[in-house]
Amino acid sequence: TSETAPTGIVIRQSPDAGIRIAKDSTVHIWVSKGLPPVEVPNVIGKSRDDAVSTLTTAGLSPKVFLIHSAKAADTVTGQDPPGGTKVKKGSRVRVNVSSGPAPVSVPYVVGLSFTAASAQLQNAGFSVSRSNVESEKPKETVVAQDPTGSAPPNSTITLSVSKGPKLSPVPDVTNQDEASARTTLQDAGFKVAVQNQDVTDPALEGIVLTQSPTGGTKAAKGSTVTITVGRIPTPGPPPPPPIP
Repeated sequence: TSETAPTGIVIRQSPDAGIRIAKDSTVHIWVSKGLPPVEVPNVIGKSRDDAVSTLTTAGLSPKVFLIHSAKAADTVTGQDPPGGTKVKKGSRVRVNVSSGPAPVSVPYVVGLSFTAASAQLQNAGFSVSRSNVESEKPKETVVAQDPTGSAPPNSTITLSVSKGPKLSPVPDVTNQDEASARTTLQDAGFKVAVQNQDVTDPALEGIVLTQSPTGGTKAAKGSTVTITVGRIPTPGPPPPPPIP
């Protein structure tokens, strides 16, 4: 064997070159059988870095492949050639390293209540964490989730849950005319619904008599404030003339 010469290369001769000898004399030559074989270390169960270091120290060339496995991530699950095999120095050794379990589909729960969303995710094998956030969505509604799509089994899904719309004071628009009341409420971020109520006083025509919610009450922006507006009834048709 030779530490340096490839297989089949003459590494020595006797007599040495240049020496004169009789014709038909025998010249002995030594031919390299190549590098001495090395034994492949068993690296199954080691971490990726430990396996690579062990194989490299043994004079081998590790090639790492990441695969899904029930084994912990970064753990060597297989190798080829197996440990104990004799190979040429510098040979490649395949090393399979776990990247953890294969991801599974995560249910999409945005728009559900936190209770329903949490139950659905837990039934699918996930843990759930909660983060309360400002949102115009109704209180306890899931407005976002992380991750979506797919995730490793038993991983944690974070749900962003609405604290409910921010409440704002409702302007008091009683005794305003309908147009002014509408503008005031809409500028404050509320929708307006109108109900009419018969009045006899001409001064109350088109005037807001009551409102719900009342002025000063806190309500969610975007919610509806109902105003009751005075209307003088339209006179009916005159009675028919008496029959002679």
